[in-house]
Amino acid sequence: MALWYPLFVRFLLASVGVLVSCLVLAEPAEENPLKVPPDVAIVVTKMPIGADQVKITTRNPNYPLELLSAQINELGRLLGSTPRGVYVFPTVPDNNEKLRMVRGEFAVDGLIDRQAGTLRLQEVVRAFAGAPQGLEVRAMHVIFENEVVQPGMLQSLLEGTVRLLGSASQSPPGIEYRILLLTQDPEKIVIPAKVSSTQPSPTTSPEQSRNIHPLAIPIALGGCVVAGALVYFGFRTPRRRSAASK
Repeated sequence: MALWYPLFVRFLLASVGVLVSCLVLAEPAEENPLKVPPDVAIVVTKMPIGADQVKITTRNPNYPLELLSAQINELGRLLGSTPRGVYVFPTVPDNNEKLRMVRGEFAVDGLIDRQAGTLRLQEVVRAFAGAPQGLEVRAMHVIFENEVVQPGMLQSLLEGTVRLLGSASQSPPGIEYRILLLTQDPEKIVIPAKVSSTQPSPTTSPEQSRNIHPLAIPIALGGCVVAGALVYFGFRTPRRRSAASK
């Protein structure tokens, strides 16, 4: 129960966020990643040995295990790193069939590059695009646990074949992205790993309260995180924010 419950809560809150965001964002639902429940949730954590641990949860309780395995292998191919310890399986938290989900866990290299200050979102999204009809992944929730924002790191993308909104917390550290695919052709999906610092910086989130779920940050900020078609993260500390508000 302790292992699966947090991810179920993430999915539940993400679905609730779809309703809440309708009151905050003015963009059409078909192009707003906050208005579409995620089909896939992905949590990436950098391990002490350097590899990236990945945990995937699908919203479809009948998502084919073979398809998820193939998508994991495709991600490894795009990253140039063979996935290790791949484990794909169905799970039923609390023996409640209504909570049934399909999970995938593995380790891979290259998703998080702290030295370069990049997160490989393009490879993640491309790996899940192009699934068979009826199993398409249209919306994704990607979480990089314990990561901190670095200069030029992408915050939002509102042009091309992807709509992307990011948020970050400082305590505990972490970066989250809600992503909407407008195409199922992997070759047409382009997500830059870095954004020029000449782009305008958006209003940024304060230090996140430990009592607030990370998904509350992008929903609460709404349009404030969107400052142009392509923007990067910028941060102010809570103290500076308080001073500015006075």
